[in-house]
Amino acid sequence: MIRVAVVEDDSDLCEEIVFSLTDDGNDAVGFRDSAGLYRHLMKSTVDIVVLDVGLPGEDGFAIARHLRDSPSCRAVGIIMLTALSGLDHRVEGLESGADIYLVKSASIRELRAAIASLARRLKLSPEPSAGQVWRYSPSAWTLTSPSGAGVKLSGSEKAVVEFFLRHPCSVAKRRDLIEKALGGDYLSYDPRRLEAIVSRLRRKLEQISPLAQPLRAVHGVGYEFTSALERLD
Repeated sequence: MIRVAVVEDDSDLCEEIVFSLTDDGNDAVGFRDSAGLYRHLMKSTVDIVVLDVGLPGEDGFAIARHLRDSPSCRAVGIIMLTALSGLDHRVEGLESGADIYLVKSASIRELRAAIASLARRLKLSPEPSAGQVWRYSPSAWTLTSPSGAGVKLSGSEKAVVEFFLRHPCSVAKRRDLIEKALGGDYLSYDPRRLEAIVSRLRRKLEQISPLAQPLRAVHGVGYEFTSALERLD
């Protein structure tokens, strides 16, 4: 089991990341600032720290330097997950001690992959998670959860699911869903229609998988299907 500490001052995002990593079989905890992280490190061991940069008080760059300067934390893996995408910020992040630098448009699946990659480099031994594969049957118009429970899809929901199948491990932009999945014109299409379609689909998925919702909104971008998705026929 990989022990992960997430430092993120956006409480909703922090909770979402912690939930997702815990669902993968990791031991994940979240903190809003450096003080919470340091208190945790005084009594517990962490394998990987996921750091935002724009934090209240001490920023992520300073936290990374502090961890690298601390004999007890020097070997901790550090992943920066931040909205700062400029070259200078990336260089500063890596020079301050980050092993991996991700920009916040990165999907949850990309963060999971980064943690798994870093764990291999650090020779950690994560517990294999149960198969979290959702299965889609176009002929039956159904989407089935990893536990085997299924839901019937409408035509528009089916089109959205098929778009995620064609574009795995990526965030689907609203414009792409409107134009490429639903066949609409982006300039004249009412965005509330897309929101309604996704909301209905999310409610259906919550009914059969209340603890592991795979469809999430990515603020300012679109939507992401965070679990593996497989076509049956």
